[in-house]
Amino acid sequence: LKQTTSISNAKSWTSVYEVGPYMPEVEALFESAKYDKTKNYVASVSLLERVGGKLGALFKIIGQFKEFRTDYRAAQKHIQDLAVHAGASGITEPLTRMRADLLFAEGRRNAREYVTAGNVCKSINEQAGKALVLANQCEAYKTRRKEVTDKQSDLVATGYQAHAADVLAEVDTLLISASAKELLPDFEGATKDLD
Repeated sequence: LKQTTSISNAKSWTSVYEVGPYMPEVEALFESAKYDKTKNYVASVSLLERVGGKLGALFKIIGQFKEFRTDYRAAQKHIQDLAVHAGASGITEPLTRMRADLLFAEGRRNAREYVTAGNVCKSINEQAGKALVLANQCEAYKTRRKEVTDKQSDLVATGYQAHAADVLAEVDTLLISASAKELLPDFEGATKDLD
């Protein structure tokens, strides 16, 4: 009876946990274990024990898939959030790498290598934390750079640039230095240059 309940539970999970390919073997073994087929209780019990072993392996796969799915959804969300972040221009390289890793994880999932796929997604989630810090720094730098260039434009627009030539030259030097740090990317250092 316990095996029957487990079989029906496993059948209901085939689409949810992507275990469908494993079910025909379990079902065939279960069918062959019926007394009507074996005409021998000992043989039926022996086959049911094998069914139990197969179901144990199936439940392990389900556990691996559930863990992968949680990590995969988190990785997807991180990538989506980073792509629309105001500082996304500063993380194009990490974002490209994370997207490629996510595609690799999907390939491992399709090969039913849930542990490997999950580990890749965990790595993406760790990378996303670092990328978020960099995106925040980029956003702060872009905001500060706009403030500085707006003030520079205002000063030029007033017609007093001749009186502020030294200040404007210093601002230009700082903007060049900040631009060089932006390419590294060192957004913190670039922002400090403009403070």
